[in-house]
Amino acid sequence: MEYETREEIDRPVFSLDIFRNDGVHCSSSNTKDDGFFIESIKGRGLIKIDLTKINLAPGIYFAQICIWDKDLIHPYAVKKDDIFRIKGVEPKNAISPLLFPEVKWNAI
Repeated sequence: MEYETREEIDRPVFSLDIFRNDGVHCSSSNTKDDGFFIESIKGRGLIKIDLTKINLAPGIYFAQICIWDKDLIHPYAVKKDDIFRIKGVEPKNAISPLLFPEVKWNAI
């Protein structure tokens, strides 16, 4: 995520939320909860977000990225127009899952 600020922002919090195309909130993460702290930002910069394995079910989603104040009360910037599609095998039953967790089965 590239950003550019007009003024210095002390202790900003970056957040990433993922929504399914029907509005269901699928995932939420922010730098404060994840223990990643930035003292301040000013001007241009770049934040890299690595989701590793997200395991969302096939479908259409959109990402919302925000820059917040340190208390997560005031958003300085909100970007929510990044739409993406996850392709894969659709489930064979009538249930429409939200994600496919990595599961290991074990008989004891």
